[in-house]
Amino acid sequence: INIEGTANVMNVALSHNLKKCIYISSVSTLGRKDGDLEINEESFFSANKSVSNYAYSKYYAEQEVWRASSEGINTIILNPSIILGPGDWNKGSSKIFQTVFNGLKFYSPGSSGYVDVMDVAKITIQFLSEKIKNERYILNGTNISFQDVFNQIADEFKIPRAKHKVTPFLKELAWRVDALKTFFTGMPSLLTKETANSAMKSVAYSSKKIKETLLINSVSTNTPHLTTARQKEALNKCLESLSLSLKCFDNSYPDLEIVSLELRASLYSLETLLGKTSADDILNNVFGKMCVGK
Repeated sequence: INIEGTANVMNVALSHNLKKCIYISSVSTLGRKDGDLEINEESFFSANKSVSNYAYSKYYAEQEVWRASSEGINTIILNPSIILGPGDWNKGSSKIFQTVFNGLKFYSPGSSGYVDVMDVAKITIQFLSEKIKNERYILNGTNISFQDVFNQIADEFKIPRAKHKVTPFLKELAWRVDALKTFFTGMPSLLTKETANSAMKSVAYSSKKIKETLLINSVSTNTPHLTTARQKEALNKCLESLSLSLKCFDNSYPDLEIVSLELRASLYSLETLLGKTSADDILNNVFGKMCVGK
């Protein structure tokens, strides 16, 4: 779906004479060479046996975007590292919270980059008003080991940390056992050969280009001004969501699913404003310096 879906979207955009596209890709489409301290926008994709099927699908999807670029659409490709933020703990990278909460016993020796979902959203919106075109940008807030990530999340949950380091032998055993479980139960696999190998590698990503382009500066998360700004933003989002939910009733047959989503969003914003515990609390404490520019 990554390749054909992207191709279809680009074709529709071209047919409607759209002028700009901001495509959210992944750092998996960037090359990895031994000896590189940090992967940057000049680290070009190279096909080899260590490249995952997911990376191939994202890479060829990017080619569809560049193809549309050559046909007249001004394009920006954003390559975020592992995105973390509030959401369903049973899907995507947010599974990390559910896994640790359930009592993770093992940690892998690798490392990777992480970025706040709010940074990804804000930068995407900012690029809509920029005249920049046909460029690629890595979005990464911090490079940190998997052990440190697991430890910090466990500490926030006030549960025991993972104590056992995954060895190459355990890694090979684990993905095979999970594959057998999937075969006999039909349940989705939580650990594949690809993800197991990835967890053993240490990679780091550079955010230099995006900082220089958008002039993103460091911001201390401890200043009262930032707290006030976040409260104001939460209140504005709450009011906006309530307004959108009310507008749905302007139609004879309002979409109740959209109304539900907007009401849920307004409730989340209100809880943020009132300081109630939410996923953001955990994220802010665990990744206090993960935002791009910090």
